[in-house]
Amino acid sequence: MKRGFERQIQLLPGIRVGDSKMKFCIGDRVEVQGYEDGLQRSYFSGTIIESRHGNDDYLIEYDNLLENKNSSKRLKERVNPFFVRPEPPLMQDDFYMLHEWVDAYENDGWWFGTISRIKGSDYYVYFLMHEVEKAYKLCDLRVHHEWKDDIGCWVSCKVYNEKKKTAKKCKVSSSPGASSNKARPKNR
Repeated sequence: MKRGFERQIQLLPGIRVGDSKMKFCIGDRVEVQGYEDGLQRSYFSGTIIESRHGNDDYLIEYDNLLENKNSSKRLKERVNPFFVRPEPPLMQDDFYMLHEWVDAYENDGWWFGTISRIKGSDYYVYFLMHEVEKAYKLCDLRVHHEWKDDIGCWVSCKVYNEKKKTAKKCKVSSSPGASSNKARPKNR
């Protein structure tokens, strides 16, 4: 790693943690990690609308995924708890650095990637899983977080250098899941 750069790991508190496994209730806002081919390292927002068999699976109603392209009905899907996490805290930044981990909003979900270059107001994000690079505006990026179920906390991975240390601090939501009212509109 180049001198002057450091990766800061920041633990953010979780919610309703017990027995080292996150338990969700009906009405909880969550993100579901994509698990099918082509959807790995993507996250889709939704709400728990049913829990059965002692939280063996959840019925999720997605915010922006529809049943099919001709429908206006939101997609509902049974999901294994392994793929469900709480919504990450809303953490936005005024700018990102090269090689910083981010989530980019695309195709009704958030996709994990790395800032590969910056040109003007465009941030190019490289998606390793798909070997694709694409340009995004600042408003379509968020700080990447990983949910650590074993400790019941969010881990925020931010890159800082001397210039960044003197810049404005990131804005962090007062509680995890506060991004739920920030769902992207369907008609972008």
